[in-house]
Amino acid sequence: MMRWVLIICLMLGGLAWARPDRPDRPERPASTPTARPTAAPTARPDAPPTGELKRPEMSATQQQNVARLQGDLMALKAASQVTQAQKQQLANDLMTLAEGTTRPSPQTVQTLANHLSEAMVDSTISQKEMYQLMNDVNAVLNSANIPASELQAVITSAQAILVSSGVDRAEAAVIAADLKAIALELRAHSR
Repeated sequence: MMRWVLIICLMLGGLAWARPDRPDRPERPASTPTARPTAAPTARPDAPPTGELKRPEMSATQQQNVARLQGDLMALKAASQVTQAQKQQLANDLMTLAEGTTRPSPQTVQTLANHLSEAMVDSTISQKEMYQLMNDVNAVLNSANIPASELQAVITSAQAILVSSGVDRAEAAVIAADLKAIALELRAHSR
């Protein structure tokens, strides 16, 4: 019985000592860490950039088209083989994203669709990554008036998303080159 009384007294005494309003308790400066410092997490080189990129605002139609593209790509991800019809449907849906008077040629978009569809089969891309990727693709397809530095950041972001989702680096580089070709084509036509 005496042991229980001692345990209870120690617990109550500890609670009284831990009270923040106790006047004889030394104040700890706000900058003093309460936990042991740990090594700062290092960013994976293939992880998507963490900063928000400036992308053009999407219209309601573009948002619907992005959602349709996400569905297309998620279906490709689940497939074991990609058919020519699926590639063509993806290319058609990609073309619907391009708005305005300056649009990419169907050939460059078809090339992107072919490479993107093949890459999706083996990827482990999440819904969030897919949405980010489609935002990047949308930005490129409407990039006639985007500064070159921002455009390069968008293409780099798309490539990093692909690599982090399990797409082979070489395949991701080919898709990035497709995006760059579309951007260059749009720049040439907008002048």
